[in-house]
Amino acid sequence: MVRVRRGEDLARAWTCPRPKARTPDDARTTSGRSTWRPASNDVSFAPVNANVRAIVFDLDGTLVDSLEDLAVAMNDVLREAGQPEHPIDAYRHFIGWGAADLVRRAAPDGDHAALLEGFRRRYHREGLDRPRLTPRTSDEGASRPYDGIPELLRELVARRVPLAVLSNKPHPATVAVVARFFPEIPFVAVVGARDGVPHKPDPTAALEIAEALGVPGSACAFVGDTEVDVQTALNARMTPIGVAWGFRAASLADAGAVRVIAEPRELLDVIG
Repeated sequence: MVRVRRGEDLARAWTCPRPKARTPDDARTTSGRSTWRPASNDVSFAPVNANVRAIVFDLDGTLVDSLEDLAVAMNDVLREAGQPEHPIDAYRHFIGWGAADLVRRAAPDGDHAALLEGFRRRYHREGLDRPRLTPRTSDEGASRPYDGIPELLRELVARRVPLAVLSNKPHPATVAVVARFFPEIPFVAVVGARDGVPHKPDPTAALEIAEALGVPGSACAFVGDTEVDVQTALNARMTPIGVAWGFRAASLADAGAVRVIAEPRELLDVIG
């Protein structure tokens, strides 16, 4: 039976050490117990099919619609710095490479170090510690799981499919968002951007996750909403699956996604 983790147990279970640099040739399991594996030994998983036995999800734009909260936080910082703000929809093209790249795209001529610190304070430190971030919405804020995602994740758990999350959002914020919206889902690994570890589309973190999942990279599907996710999957020799409800669906097929799904439950048909 899968053990449910909550609160501080989630954060402890998902805090990962800095991995060694890896290449796609390392996309295989190794002997010994990964520090990313669940602490309990009562978790058993059933293979999905001969090709895909585990799934790695992107976070923003794939599991959670966070566009407005990210845009509002960045615009607040830009306004305070006297920089031009952007329409919320423009942030679809700024997000996906990490916070530092978001700042560079939003303010090409700005003080990137100061803006990055301001954004981290506004969104990652202040925003995630309060239930409300955007003023126009309810006390729950604007970010929320996409329709059908909670049901998909519960069905995958019922089928005993090992699951993980890999994001370019800073690691503490990644853990906080997943713990907030999916506290009942026993992800094997939840990993965000960490100092000294290359961001997606570099395959290093994806391959560490594959090891934690107990399968080679070739047995993982990587599900995401941008070309960054597709390239990460290809670099790690995973199966790239795109989602049409995210930030940059138009780029997915050209980037190399083997399938672009229109709604979450379609993933069940894709993986068998």
